[in-house]
Amino acid sequence: MGYKAHFSETCDEELPRIITQVETTTATVPDYHLVSTVHADLEKKGMLPKEHLLDTGYVDAHNIVFSQRDYQVQLVGHPMPDTSWQAQENKGFDIRHFRIDWQKQRVTCPLGKQSREWHPDKDEYGHPLIHVRFGRQDCLACPARENCTRSGSHGRTIRLRLEEEHQALQQLRQKVKTDEFLATYRKRAGIEGTLSRAVRKSDLRRARYVGKQKTHLQHILIAVAINLARLAEWFAGIRPPQSRVSAFSSLAVA
Repeated sequence: MGYKAHFSETCDEELPRIITQVETTTATVPDYHLVSTVHADLEKKGMLPKEHLLDTGYVDAHNIVFSQRDYQVQLVGHPMPDTSWQAQENKGFDIRHFRIDWQKQRVTCPLGKQSREWHPDKDEYGHPLIHVRFGRQDCLACPARENCTRSGSHGRTIRLRLEEEHQALQQLRQKVKTDEFLATYRKRAGIEGTLSRAVRKSDLRRARYVGKQKTHLQHILIAVAINLARLAEWFAGIRPPQSRVSAFSSLAVA
């Protein structure tokens, strides 16, 4: 029910943090649908960042690729995890264990068996992918079957993103484990502070008027008010704290 507000802001160390873009959507619109809209809007204003720090909901394989290709913007965020039971339980053969030959359109399993089917498909959201199936007889006779598939009568099936998207997604899943990524991504906490301030000071979660257009105008006015307050604080020499101290915690310190 209702609407969602999407804010983008700068995070330069030596400059005040300014909200640069505001989007308002109905609550049912997935976050990853907004990335192209945000980048197109920022490009028109000449405010595209080199790196865009995003929450997990905005980071999917398609956005990783097209943001770099069309806008030269690198997405920095945790991608959606591999939801297969093999990856979740960390004891089976997930997609990382398979060798993919994109030119020959063939996938080789950890025990050396090759796939029998490779054909284009789409997921439930209409995104293109590749459907791969291994031979039934190969899988039924496999000694490592319990680590690969739970099907009792069919061979292992795998769904792959297109080559460029698949590789970008796998690379990002590895990159998020590095100290370099964690140091960069730590800056994204700033936008959570912005949203918290908008909720506490400007009643962001309450739409004062009916309709998306009026709600969007309210979101823009909230962003303007926050920007003006931040500029005033900046010129007054007030810098944002690293973390907010609650009233109860401040009493304990005192």
